[in-house]
Amino acid sequence: MRMGAALRDVIFLSATLLASVGCWEEVHYIPTEPSKAPAIVEESTREPDVVDAEPPLETNVVEEEPVEPTTDELFGGEDSAVVPEEPAADTTAPVTEEVDEAIVEPQPEPAVEKDSTDILRPSRTALAAWRMSSRWSLAAAIYAKGQGADRYSDLWKQANIAAEVVNGKLPEFPTSDASDLEATVIGFLLDAGTKQLADPLAGEFDPQYAALAELAAKTNVLLLVYTPKSQQLERLVIEIRQAAEASGLPPELWSELVAMLERREPFADVKQQVLAMHTAVGDYLAGKGE
Repeated sequence: MRMGAALRDVIFLSATLLASVGCWEEVHYIPTEPSKAPAIVEESTREPDVVDAEPPLETNVVEEEPVEPTTDELFGGEDSAVVPEEPAADTTAPVTEEVDEAIVEPQPEPAVEKDSTDILRPSRTALAAWRMSSRWSLAAAIYAKGQGADRYSDLWKQANIAAEVVNGKLPEFPTSDASDLEATVIGFLLDAGTKQLADPLAGEFDPQYAALAELAAKTNVLLLVYTPKSQQLERLVIEIRQAAEASGLPPELWSELVAMLERREPFADVKQQVLAMHTAVGDYLAGKGE
């Protein structure tokens, strides 16, 4: 009885094992295809080593620099004109309406006495004497070229304002036919007209003032008569030097112009020096730079 029970247990155990083996063999592991997971990129806090560069510039494109205009373009070539020799006073050199310094209300005359060297010191009246003649003679030069009153009326007004300070009176311009107007005005500036303007200054103020007026007028005449080859120039250069010395102006204000005249420099250079001298003398007599 005990053996029968044991035998049943063995049979039951064997059947259980066989069933288990069968089930195990039927289970197959089929690996799934690995998923394509996105790559993990480690975020960096530093700036990238390479950045996208801007497109390269075209190497065949050259930016043109602005071209400065020449003197001929600005002034129509007047300054570079070559003037032929004339038998009489040269009247073909061009005159342009350039003003050396603006008229301003005269400043109170400083209480400065002339020193022993007779150097003319800045003063209200000396400045007025210079400007009166400088503006008047430049206006006359423009008038001599046949220009209308609208071209020189401002200069005339400025000269008249200065004349009132020294009790002066501006000489009227001479009239003449168009054919000889320039020669008439040149003679007027070299002689009678300038004497009318300058001589009263010597009597009321000082001979230096008369020399100032003569210097201003005769240097502006150069704008009408100067040519390097002129045979009529020698006397005018001497008169300009004498007036400059008699005026008491410091030589550094006028000596370069006289030297250029003696060297017979080109007209364009002499013209610029005339205008520069008029500006420098006006500034000096106004007390600028002291």
